[in-house]
Amino acid sequence: MADKVYKCPPVLFIVFNRPKLTQIVFNQIRSARPPKIYIACDGPRINREDDCYLIQEVKAICENIDWPCEVFNLTRDVNLGCKKAVSSAIDWFFENESEGIILEDDCKPHINFFQYCGVLLEKYKNDDRVGVISGSSLCDMRKKDFIWNNEDFIFSYYPSIWGWASWRRVWRDYDVSISSWPSRKKDFLSLYPNLKLAKINYKILNKIYSGNLDTWDYQLSYMLWVTSRLAITPRINLIENIGFGPNATHTKLENHTLAKMSLMHIENLNFPLTPPSSYIPNLSYKLFIEKFATRSILCKVLERTGLNLYR
Repeated sequence: MADKVYKCPPVLFIVFNRPKLTQIVFNQIRSARPPKIYIACDGPRINREDDCYLIQEVKAICENIDWPCEVFNLTRDVNLGCKKAVSSAIDWFFENESEGIILEDDCKPHINFFQYCGVLLEKYKNDDRVGVISGSSLCDMRKKDFIWNNEDFIFSYYPSIWGWASWRRVWRDYDVSISSWPSRKKDFLSLYPNLKLAKINYKILNKIYSGNLDTWDYQLSYMLWVTSRLAITPRINLIENIGFGPNATHTKLENHTLAKMSLMHIENLNFPLTPPSSYIPNLSYKLFIEKFATRSILCKVLERTGLNLYR
């Protein structure tokens, strides 16, 4: 695969009240020097005076742009919460850009992540079989028991949004309220790639549709399922989730297995990238995700918190 000259895509940086994490991720963005950066910040929560001070610190960090770059800001005066704040920020981003990278303040990217996204956004921009370019991989595909045939990325049923990229053509099909769920749910258990995982997601999608779960990410996974699109997953993990801890919305357990699995691989991808030989989702990765996600203890965590394993 002969890659074209690399150009960093526009970046949407979603921030809130975590200046230490924001600084770490911002430093990585600075190293990539994107020509455009969109910064979206939710407003302070009611009766949380500390939010006001922390948000001001975060905004100050994001003002330190010392490279040629167009900067766009979306700042809320009131708190919208995870579901509305994130989904509407991505709406705003794709209203202005045809493609780009989305990073939240707890997703630390490998420097290769930006080039990886830039190359694949260009390669698959007109290919509607592909919906999301994920930056994280929850397993090490370099292990001997993993069948990956030396590709630099694979196709998967299961997206991760711990650092990802996509196109306007995909996002226009996203519906944060999943209004089609009542007509789709009858087929969900029979058509979803794994029955055990389908049962977990079925309960969570019911909660989202009824308004009892404040999240935006399962709706993206749902959209890919409804439109029969695939996600791309890199051979090595290019995103480290540094947000596990008591101040997180969902990922509150610092020693959770997911926190350990999200550790970034230090080796580099080689460019030009070697693509898979077909669009068939990688079986080894599929089985790995399904085995991990359906462990009994994790099922309880997923159902109780709505934590999206593929984020």
